[in-house]
Amino acid sequence: MNKNYFRVYVAGAYTPTGNGNHAIEMLNNMREGIRAAVELLVAGYVPYCPWLDWQYYMQVNDMYEITGDMIKDNSMAFLETSDAIVILPNWERSTGTGAELVRANELGIPIYFGLQDFFNETYELDFLTTDEIIKEIQSYE
Repeated sequence: MNKNYFRVYVAGAYTPTGNGNHAIEMLNNMREGIRAAVELLVAGYVPYCPWLDWQYYMQVNDMYEITGDMIKDNSMAFLETSDAIVILPNWERSTGTGAELVRANELGIPIYFGLQDFFNETYELDFLTTDEIIKEIQSYE
């Protein structure tokens, strides 16, 4: 398989559910999801990162309306064409991730709980090691 076309759907908490500062919780969730997608990208995978969906809303003008269902349908379409799904920690707080897990299971898409689990299981594809990924990411900081 060409590693450039190995599609990985990254799933986890997005919407705040705690009793604290909801804006900070959402930003923390976004940061964790985007970081995971970057690690996959640097390792040679093609990640789908739902935490970047907010950008659709930034481009909307009065002629368009983007609904939550549109975003969910878009995400699910990517999931259904993915080669694997990586579930991030604390996913239990997300109803959307639960639905994504069910769909991935129905389609027989391999499910990995965390990046380490994913990288440990996909080593035979001759991608970068986790240590190499970390060094690569740190070189951009």
